[in-house]
This record gives sequence, structure tokens and C-alpha cells, in this order.
Amino acid sequence: MTQTSQWRQTWFERAVDVTDQACRGIPGPLTREVAPPGQPNHVEPLYRLADYVQAHTARTRRGECPPADFWGVAAEHLTEPAVLMSLARAARRPQRLQIADRLYRAAVEHGHSDALDDLALLREEVGDHGGADDYALRSVRHGSGRAVSEVAEIREDADGWRGAERLYVKAARVGDTRALCCLARLRREAGDWAEAELYAQQAAALATPARCANSPS
Repeated sequence: MTQTSQWRQTWFERAVDVTDQACRGIPGPLTREVAPPGQPNHVEPLYRLADYVQAHTARTRRGECPPADFWGVAAEHLTEPAVLMSLARAARRPQRLQIADRLYRAAVEHGHSDALDDLALLREEVGDHGGADDYALRSVRHGSGRAVSEVAEIREDADGWRGAERLYVKAARVGDTRALCCLARLRREAGDWAEAELYAQQAAALATPARCANSPS
């Protein structure tokens, strides 16, 4: 590697070194974030703006959302799951849903299982029911039933119990005990006591210990 090539490839590290230096007792505009005592350091170095820079941007930007290029670069190059998750939720607040979806998927790729729950809810919000089901069921396989419960609740409010029941059936097939309890409740409310009892028994067999507050006694 030539000296010029090396100089070009290390521009970011050199820029951080410069901006991290204090000047006349004032901290540099960019500082490396250090993990609290007893906590492991981040996989990759994280940097934050100095307080005075943050205060200035808060006044001048007045809550403006960063441009699309910023989010694209973040999704492509960041690998810290917690950072990707934080950015995805920040993008979702101003309704940049496509950007949020991309960042959530990047967080999943780098091991943040909670992103599956958020992805399922986002897909349900935009009307992609198949995508919502897929991410909700993946979340169940990672030990979380939150997405199934929240997506099913949205569907039950919007379309009645049948929309929710279809998702619960899928979740029950991959071992979600709560889905079985909810199926028992729905079938009981529909007057199908035999089916309700069957679902409750299946839930009881899976739970250790089991208690289905909404299942028939």
C-alpha cells in the first residue's frame, strides 16, 4: 500500500484524533464514549458530540430530521445493534417508515432480537400483514411473544377476533403458550367450548407452570 493510499484510508481516524483534542480548556467537539465501570466496551468505538455542539444544533435545526443520505449510510455501515435500534426508533417517530424498516433489519442482522418485535408492528402499521406475521413468529422463536400479542390486538380491534385468531394459530404452532391461551379465550367467547378446552389443555401441557387467566376453568 502506498503512503498516499494509506493516508486516504485513515482519514476518519485522523479526523477523530483532531476533533477529540481539547483547546484552551474546552473539550473537543467529538469525544469517544466510554462504557460505565463494570460494563464491557462497545464492539466498535462510539463517539458523541460535546454538550455545547448538541445545544447549538438543537437551536439551529429545531427538530429537523436528518437527510435520507444520513440514514442510508448508518444502515449500511453501522454494526452496533443497540445503535441501529436507537436510530430505527428515532426514524420511526417522524414517520420515516422505510428508513426505520431498513435500520431495524440491520439491527436484526447484527443480533438485536427486540428489533423483530418492532419490525412486526411496523409492518402491521403499513398494512403488510404477511411481513408482520413473519417477524412476529421469528420473535417467538427467539423467546418473545410481545409482537404476536400486540399485532393480534391491533387486528382484533380493527377486524374482530378472526384476524387475530389466524396469527394466534400460527404462533401456537411454533410453541407460543400465550397464543394458545388467547385462542382458548377467543373460542370461548365464540361459544365453542370444546375447542376452547382443547387449546387450554395444550397451553397447560406446554407451560411450566402454566396459568391461562383467560382460558375456561
